Parts: sequence; structure tokens; C-alpha cells
Amino acid sequence: MLAQVVRASVFTRLECANASVRRENEYYYKTICDREYFKETRVLGAYNFFQKRFSETLRLITRNTWKAERKTALLQMSLNLASFAGMAVSSYMLFTATLSGEISAGTFAAVYSALGTVFSIMENIVTTHLGNMNKDMGKAANFIRVMDMPERTGAGGSVDLSKGIAVENIRFTYPGGERPSIEDVSLTIADGETIAIVGENGAGKSTLVRLLIGVYRPQTGRVTVGGLDTAKIAPGCVFKHTSAVFQKYQRYKMTLKENIAISDAESAVDETKMDASLKDIGAELETGWDTMLSPEFGGIDLSGGQWQHIAIARGLYRTHGFIILDEPTSSIDPVEETRIYQQFKQISVGKCAVIVTHRLGSAKLANRIIVMDKGKIVAAGTHDDLLLQSEKYFKMWEAQAKWYKNETE
Repeated sequence: MLAQVVRASVFTRLECANASVRRENEYYYKTICDREYFKETRVLGAYNFFQKRFSETLRLITRNTWKAERKTALLQMSLNLASFAGMAVSSYMLFTATLSGEISAGTFAAVYSALGTVFSIMENIVTTHLGNMNKDMGKAANFIRVMDMPERTGAGGSVDLSKGIAVENIRFTYPGGERPSIEDVSLTIADGETIAIVGENGAGKSTLVRLLIGVYRPQTGRVTVGGLDTAKIAPGCVFKHTSAVFQKYQRYKMTLKENIAISDAESAVDETKMDASLKDIGAELETGWDTMLSPEFGGIDLSGGQWQHIAIARGLYRTHGFIILDEPTSSIDPVEETRIYQQFKQISVGKCAVIVTHRLGSAKLANRIIVMDKGKIVAAGTHDDLLLQSEKYFKMWEAQAKWYKNETE
């Protein structure tokens, strides 16, 4: 029992030492073997690089495990010798008691056999079963620690989007970040208004979106959605009325029907509504609703553009009063993207809508354009107003427009 107590402590420390390295090791394994990475890894000739990293982390995990196993094995052997000595002393006492006539030979045999059985049972229970449990004690402790972390809670409430969305002097810094990703940002979105958020990479566009829908909570200031403060209400109150399509969308290994209907899983599947959501964005998919979208599960795969159409249709299928498109059209050509956003503008009439895009031609469709730079809003207005009033927007527009103009123009 003493050996197992020590073993549990050793393997708990081992898990703490190996946890981050194991995550690295699993990631490098994915870069070598996973279908998502396979093509690029081979084309770029990066296989040897990732294989080396994989081997290094695997050696480190093995070395740490070997140290723990050796330490516990030596302790177990020492204490087994003590157990053996105890058995020897017990046998000697029985033997001398038999010779002195205190017990009979039959009693000696019975007690000696019982001692052997007891030692064998305890060895099996303590060493084998408890020993196997102790090897995973560290993982169990980490799991329990995660499960014990406090959930984000808050008061209940009903979102009234007729009150719009308001952002008041918010600030947000990612853990370990040197500077705020969002700083001193104020913004209002009226009921039925569509806004576009533009800016260079790292300007804070996606972070602001996550603050708007309550995925993140501001560290200072406040965000109110439909009159409710996202820092005080339960996240589900906002999520219930919100739909979003993100740049890194999911390709669920399920049927076409399930890929779309999962966004409103609590309601009955409505194929008419699904069909409408696909037609709204002009998606042309020559597959049936029950077609499995996964080669691994005996189905088919789709192109990047087709998957993006499905992701957008999934967002439109969900019942919502507030919708966000966070650069979901990167695999779709500019002409098709413009057509989708024009259709989206019609669909979102009467709803709060936010479009995040790098293509300023698509941003022109919004009622108002918000220009961000280094975590701050530096300008806001219509496309024509911004061309005259915002140097930042004008330079971005000129940089993109020149690719669509010939030299004579």
C-alpha cells in the first residue's frame, strides 16, 4: 500500500510534466499524418521537419516516463522484499510453534496455506489493480481539475433586439498579450442595421465580433445585446438569438442534411427551409440530403467553395435576430462573394447584421462601414464618406482597386 501511495504521487507529477509535451507530440503527429495537413506538408517538403519534432517530443515523454517507472519499480522491489521478510518471519513462527507442540502439523498446513492465499490476494489487489489505476491518476486529477473550474454563469433574461447592440468603451487583452487587442472601442448597431467591419490583419476585427456575441467578456467597459449586459447574463441568452459563420468554419463528417440542420438542432428538421437557405446563397450541390460528406465514412468530399456555401447556409438556417459573417467567403471568388453578400443584405432586412471582410467592394453593401486599426475604431461611415474623410480607408481602397484597373484607366 505504501508503494502505491508513492506511485500515485510520482505518476501525478509525471502527468503534469508530460501534459504540454504530449499535446505538442499529438500536434506534430497530425501534421505528418492528418488529411488536413498531409498535402501541404509533403508539397513544402516539411515532413522531415515535423517528423524530427515528433521524435524529439516522443523521446522526452519516454525519458520522463522511464524515470518515473524506474523510481517506482525500485521502491516496489524494496517493499516486496519487506513483504517477503514478513512472510518468512510468519513461516518461522509457525514452524517453531509446530516443533514446540503448540500447534499440530495440520494446523500448520492450514494456516500456512491461508497466509499464502492472503498474500496472493493482496498482491493482486494492491499491486496489479491499484497499480494500474495509479498510472492514470495524474490524468484523472487533471480532468477533475478542469471539470471543477467555474462555469460562466449569469442572470437569465430575454434579448430584445429592437433595442439594438451597444458597445461602451471596452478593452480586451488576450492572456499573455503585451498590448490590448481591443482598446477604448464604442459602437452602436441599430435594429435592422447591417454594418461592415474592415481593417488590416491584426486590427482586432474578429476579437470585436467575439465580444459582440458574448463569447468573450470585456475587461473594462460593457457590451449590451438587446438591452442585456453580456458580462452579467448567461451566455445562452445571447447565443439563443444569434447565428454566426466564421472564417474557420467546421466541415462536419455527417450528411448534407445534418451539416445544415445542426445549427438549429432543437427544432425539427425542415428540408424546405434548408433548401431555401442554400438557394438564398446560390449554392449548387449535386448531392442528396442524405449524402455523407466524408470519404472516411464512405461518402464524398466537396471543394472549399462548396463547403463554405454549406457553412453560410448553416448560419442562415438557424433562427436568429442577430447574425455575423466573419470572413466566411475566402474560398469564393470576388464576383460570387459580392452576389452572396447582396443576397445576404436582402435576407438580413429587419435584423442586426455584421459583416467582417477584407474585400472593401463587399463592404459597400453595408449601411455603415467601421474601420479598425490596432484594436481601435479609427473611422466610421458610408463608403463614399470614408473615401473623403479617412486616409486609412482610402489607402486600403486604392490598394485593392488597382488590381481591378488596367493601366489606361
